[in-house]
Amino acid sequence: MTLSTKKKAIQACINALEQAQNNNQPLCIVGSASKLGKMQRSSSCHLLRMDEFAGVINYEPSELFVTAMAGTTMRHISAILARQGQRLAFDAPQQQGTLGGVVATAASGPASHRLGRVRDAMLGVEMVNGLGQALKFGGELMKNVAGFDIARLNCGAYGKLGPIVAVTLRVCPAAEKTLNFVTAECPADKALEHILQQGKINAVAAASWVDGRVYVRLEGTANLLDSLQHDYHGWSKIQANQTLWQRLAKQEFSQMSDRHHMIVSMTCQPDTPINCLPDAELFCLDQGAALRWYKLPINQNLRMLSQDMFRRLAEQGVELVRYHQSRMPLGNMAAIYEPTAKLQRRVLAAFDPQGICNPDLTWNGL
Repeated sequence: MTLSTKKKAIQACINALEQAQNNNQPLCIVGSASKLGKMQRSSSCHLLRMDEFAGVINYEPSELFVTAMAGTTMRHISAILARQGQRLAFDAPQQQGTLGGVVATAASGPASHRLGRVRDAMLGVEMVNGLGQALKFGGELMKNVAGFDIARLNCGAYGKLGPIVAVTLRVCPAAEKTLNFVTAECPADKALEHILQQGKINAVAAASWVDGRVYVRLEGTANLLDSLQHDYHGWSKIQANQTLWQRLAKQEFSQMSDRHHMIVSMTCQPDTPINCLPDAELFCLDQGAALRWYKLPINQNLRMLSQDMFRRLAEQGVELVRYHQSRMPLGNMAAIYEPTAKLQRRVLAAFDPQGICNPDLTWNGL
């Protein structure tokens, strides 16, 4: 049943691309559109909804992989794996978003620095490029994955390489036990010290500072976590708070932008100083301090652009994304390292030379 659905999905993608080309229209590819918020799509675009094609194609618990249609919800996949005591081998957002959407946006949760990101778990992908060609990269087992790792190029590409039809991911055993702790309110510099210290403990899956407090999630065997509890004297033990972790996974801080401020997310080394963006207000440390969220005055942003500070940070490997419209929660790259930009342009030109797929999601510099 699902194999026939996959054939229908591939044909639907090819037909949509042909129609978009014939009508000289852009092709807007979406799943559940959970990441697009209130973004206004062009009325002239041809819409291709991938959430109409859902289902698990192949799941082998003993071989530790699962293959599913791109339109399958993450909640559905997680429920199937949980019955076998397993989970996806990365920190997957457990929300109503689709598998294809998670891959396309490279969505990751607060434990991704420890458990891995979606690109780390990808074994294979089936897709249709902008030329209407059905393509398959990778396989279902790690030993079958050879050559250039084309499958992972789709992670964070926002569908610009073409619609994703199916994805194969690694799975792993689920944690036997989980514990959650929280500190009293503390400033950002103290929070960074706490989080860096927690990063030395193997059982710490997630450590984040939000709403002025540091939250820590421990995962492992019952014996291991029981032995670690005495190390958290002075911390408050709390019940499993999936709402908090899902709030961080959804990354909806873009809604805090207004006429005078924009939101900037920074991906960097965990020990990067918190004051590397002058006059910016840090309000969240996530993913073990490797992901930070700042509120930045727009006039300060213009001054920093003129001083090329964003570009210099990009050259040091720091990724900065600006969010200045709450209706467009995907944001734009504040700067991109030019050698990287040249390579990405070549990849885009090879997969979609006419720029048909999701052209309105172009990031700054590309």
